[in-house]
Amino acid sequence: FFFFFFFQAEDGIRDVERSRGLGDVYKRQDYILSGIYTRAFPRTQTEPDKYFHTKMLLLKWIDPTALKIRKTDLKTDYWTSACECISRMEEVKTPQEKLQQVCNCSNLLVNGMMKFSKRSEPPGADDLVPFLNYILILAAPKRIYTNLNYISAFSTESCGELAYILIQLKSVVMYLESLNAAGLGMKTEEFNERMRECAARSNVEFDESKVVQNYIDCICAG
Repeated sequence: FFFFFFFQAEDGIRDVERSRGLGDVYKRQDYILSGIYTRAFPRTQTEPDKYFHTKMLLLKWIDPTALKIRKTDLKTDYWTSACECISRMEEVKTPQEKLQQVCNCSNLLVNGMMKFSKRSEPPGADDLVPFLNYILILAAPKRIYTNLNYISAFSTESCGELAYILIQLKSVVMYLESLNAAGLGMKTEEFNERMRECAARSNVEFDESKVVQNYIDCICAG
């Protein structure tokens, strides 16, 4: 129902308001999507959301260098602002606005690396992804799956920067969801001990025997 309503409405806007230009079309499109948000965006955490949020809380002990962030890039002045961008995904309503927050986060990281690391060339994707991994751990978003599913369902971005950002964010979430001792080059016993210690400090539950369900399929399908 929502998909039919959205595309029918968008077509109507383009036919009737063509003379006003695309700027006005996109304003009306945002208005429509804001209406969809009130009906389609869940108000509570899903189980996948809770799992990811809890795991990020339990991974806060990880040293950035373990995620392949270079020691020369450990100037953290801009990391707080990058985390705030991820948190603001919860505050905005349209898919484009949510993706823009992730884009803002990426731009902060790129600019920070250029400023503090004194790179001769802009960092590439291979440089940025470890930072996004670490920022998501620090931010520990409460509803990352809800936001990704909503964006995948209603975003009109099929190419360009925001579309690439969505693919990149999905990849980061997939990596962090499956991150384990082997991924960090650690022994399982040491990894679990670190997780238990972090759980005790954060007052959250950690059960190493619990089977981790993979929730990413529904997102990748979008």
